[in-house]
Amino acid sequence: MRTLLMLRGAPGCGKSTFVREHQLEPYTISSDTVRLLYRAPVLDLNGRRSISQASGSIVWHTLYEMIEHRLAKGDFTVVDATFSRTTEMRRLKRLADQYRYRSYLVDFTDVPLDECLRRNSQRDDYRIVPEEVIRGMYQRFAEEPVLQGIKVLNPSEFESVFVQKVDLSHYRKIVHIGDIHGCYSALREYLREPDKNCCYIFTGDFLDRGIENVKVLRYLLEICRSPNVILVEGNHEKHLYDYCHGQKSRSRVFETITRPELNAAGFDKWEIKKFCRRLTECLWYQYQGREVFVCHGGISALPYNPVFISSEQIIKGIGTYEDYLRTAYSWDRNTSDNCYQIFGHRNTEKSPMHVSKRCFCLEGEVENGGCLRIAELDSSGFHEVEIQNCVFKKLYS
Repeated sequence: MRTLLMLRGAPGCGKSTFVREHQLEPYTISSDTVRLLYRAPVLDLNGRRSISQASGSIVWHTLYEMIEHRLAKGDFTVVDATFSRTTEMRRLKRLADQYRYRSYLVDFTDVPLDECLRRNSQRDDYRIVPEEVIRGMYQRFAEEPVLQGIKVLNPSEFESVFVQKVDLSHYRKIVHIGDIHGCYSALREYLREPDKNCCYIFTGDFLDRGIENVKVLRYLLEICRSPNVILVEGNHEKHLYDYCHGQKSRSRVFETITRPELNAAGFDKWEIKKFCRRLTECLWYQYQGREVFVCHGGISALPYNPVFISSEQIIKGIGTYEDYLRTAYSWDRNTSDNCYQIFGHRNTEKSPMHVSKRCFCLEGEVENGGCLRIAELDSSGFHEVEIQNCVFKKLYS
């Protein structure tokens, strides 16, 4: 998921041990590793091997290219560098903001200088850093602050970046509403008057393809601040994000139809920005003995924590667009008997809502005259609701 961890500290402070102990190697990009990819250890004037500091510009260029490639996919990413200079943090924070990441800095600078020097001296010879370099880093740690917008953690607080499973058992009913795609009439036929004792979870793709986009967006802007309304991000929400940030989307349907409709309606783009910030990539909750994972695309298993799944897979699904059935069956094999998944996005085989033993697919082609799919969960279990859409026009092939 869109979570970025910067590890700040001098060589020998314990960053590599932290990565190893938390099994973060597959998620970590290290500046020293990139240097060693460009050049093998070299001899210094004292006859010892060391990591070459030459070609620094190409090393950092490559490092940031690798980071940006991961961030574009929504991968959980850890960057192991010293971050002794504010300029290093600022450049990475700009990338994080561009790709809508939560930014954290795990701070190892409280390790005493003498202890850091001692540990540094015990490293493999080619990883030993000159003492004066480390002293200079500690001087900069004291002088150059962490940027605003980056949450500082000590190493023991690492798990605070994890997705937390929430308990929704106090609600009378949980209502999962599938892909709306601009079909306001079908939505309002079901959701005439929201009940404060129910929790409403929208699984994404609110606009595009349907012919009531303006009404849908106005309604969602009206209810999104309610504590019992949760909006899960779909792939079409990227177009809305681009719209409110003055960027052109990559969707022909959005650019030729939805954008002109929104422009004509005179929406406040600042309000849409705040709406987009309310979106969550997924929701993981428990309800009266059941565990439920909600996302837009559908995933094949629930790992140690959802933060380690890329946002691209959470939003667009595992495998190809046609692989949703295999994804659902895999979920059934890989999760416990009380663990359910609800997703939308894809239904190429026109499958029923209860697509596998413990998965529900809420994509019902509502925009083409199909059904708005709703999965209700109460104390007696799941219940399926389908609302036929009679207000539509086929806009695409």
